Amino acid sequence: MPDDLHTRLYVRNGVSGLSAERQEEILHSAGFYGPVYRDELSRNDMRTRNIEALTQRTEMLRPIKRATSERIAVASLRCLALTAVDLSSVLVAAAKRSATIYAADTGERYPPGGGIEDVQAAMLAWERGRRSGQTQAAREKAARVSPKLAEKRRERALEIARPLWGLPTTEITALEIANKAGVSVASLITHLGPRRKAQNTHERKQI
Repeated sequence: MPDDLHTRLYVRNGVSGLSAERQEEILHSAGFYGPVYRDELSRNDMRTRNIEALTQRTEMLRPIKRATSERIAVASLRCLALTAVDLSSVLVAAAKRSATIYAADTGERYPPGGGIEDVQAAMLAWERGRRSGQTQAAREKAARVSPKLAEKRRERALEIARPLWGLPTTEITALEIANKAGVSVASLITHLGPRRKAQNTHERKQI
C-alpha cells in the first residue's frame, strides 16, 4: 500500500454491528489516517435509505479536475453505501477521482478502472458484509437482552409456582407445578427452597 497517496476516511452511523466509533478504531488499527468524512443519518434517512442525506460522502467524492491518485478507506464496504446499487455509483465516482477504495475488514482494494466483474464482486462483498453485520448485531443484542428476559420470565414463573409450592403433594405434584410455571422442578427448588419446608409452613398456617 503506497504511502504517498492522499487518504480520506469515511464513517457513518446506521451500520449494523459497526458504530461510527468502532469504524474509526478499525481504520486506525489498519494504519489508515487522514481527514474523516462523517455522515450522521436520522432514523428516517436510514429507514428510507436516503442517499441524499450522505452529504459528507458527496463532498468526499465530488468531481475534481486534477489527476492526483488517492485512497478512500472504510472499515467495511457496507459503511460506504446504503445499497449494493448505491455502491456501484460510489465506485464510478471514486474512479473519476482516481481513488482506490480500501476495505479494512477484508483487506480488499477496489482501484479505479475496474471492469464490470470488479463492480459485481464489490456488490457481492457489500451484500455479504451487510448480512454478516446484521447477524453480529442480532447476537450482540441478544447477549444484552437475554439476561433481562430470563429474569422477567423467572419472576413470572415463580409468581405462578409460589402459591402452589406449599400445597400437599396429593393435591398437586412438583412436576405439575413446574409444568404450569414453565420451568424445571430443580429451578423451583433453587428459588423457592425444598418443597417439604414450604408444605410445613403452609400446614402451620392452616392450624
